[in-house]
Amino acid sequence: MYRAVLLDVYGTLVHDEDAWAAEVASLVASLAGTDPDVAAREWSARIWAMADAAHGDNFRRLADLNLNSLAETAAHFGVRVDARQVCRQQVESGRRLPLFADSLPFLAAIDVPVCLVSDATVTACTPFWIAAASR
Repeated sequence: MYRAVLLDVYGTLVHDEDAWAAEVASLVASLAGTDPDVAAREWSARIWAMADAAHGDNFRRLADLNLNSLAETAAHFGVRVDARQVCRQQVESGRRLPLFADSLPFLAAIDVPVCLVSDATVTACTPFWIAAASR
């Protein structure tokens, strides 16, 4: 029998920032004169490579991964992007990411303590802490 459930927030309970990522990839692509899908694939490859190494003593927050992978992607295409400002705008936008359809029913159905973890900022995750606490 399980005594608790440990869940990551992004990609497990809520959708990732796909719309924001597409906007930023389009920005990089327009500056570089390339297709947005090419820029998106390049950025995705860089952020996932960084994320794969971001554990233990090398742990990095999602905000740092976004910032560094975006800066590297822009440099790869030979363009300048104020990655810090772009990422700050994303955080300050207050966008609420949609929950997966089965997230709340799953949380409501389990009868053990739930621990939500994330490499995102506390502010970004607050709606999920509230949802979990109210179950």
